[in-house]
Amino acid sequence: EIAWVDNGSGRDVARVIERFQIEKAMPLVENIGLAGGLNALFFDMCEAPYVLILEEDWLYMDSAIAEQTDARKHAIRNGIEVIEEQAIAHDGRLVMGAFLRPETYETFLKPPHIGNWATTKSGVEYKPYCADSTGNSGYMWGSYTNGAGLYSRKLLDDIGPMYGEPGDGFHDAYVEANYAFRAGLKYCHAMLRLEPGCDETRGCNPAFYHIGGGRGTRPNRAKDIREKDDAWVVYG
Repeated sequence: EIAWVDNGSGRDVARVIERFQIEKAMPLVENIGLAGGLNALFFDMCEAPYVLILEEDWLYMDSAIAEQTDARKHAIRNGIEVIEEQAIAHDGRLVMGAFLRPETYETFLKPPHIGNWATTKSGVEYKPYCADSTGNSGYMWGSYTNGAGLYSRKLLDDIGPMYGEPGDGFHDAYVEANYAFRAGLKYCHAMLRLEPGCDETRGCNPAFYHIGGGRGTRPNRAKDIREKDDAWVVYG
């Protein structure tokens, strides 16, 4: 199914729905923020067991950008297979999904939080990445990403909704980081091998790339003016 939350874009909703064959749409007049939009998508609209998160400025890496290997063309299917494999990381955390975007995890994560290559029963190659939930790496990232992330909806439900919906008092600058922290307490995600011999998260294994230029995900009329504090990351 294709579900779309139009977070106050002002676009011609009917035209977008027709062009992209969207089955479920939630057109919003006001931008309700990242948490409001993704919570609606995950927990109110989607019924499929897996969710591929694609904001408006993520594009598939077609033949103009990357080699069209079978693994890249079937990246979503292969990611679902990794989830269904119920792979376990080094410390017993379950692999909840796959990131299909370029990442920089190697700059702050080290083994065993970066696992070894493994193979599903049908031959899909993947490598687990797990957030260092102790905070010793200096970051809480590593188990979840909004951009081009494929996840089990059941396990997203287990983590619970994002904090930061309008009126809940959570600082809007820390919505994704906090969710990544909470995901990392229980789960990991994986990189798929999309080109033979590739061992990088940045160059040769992504299936989607970021063109930038998105409208932003913070509410239009409720800019958070409170002083920033990283304690929001570990809230909850």
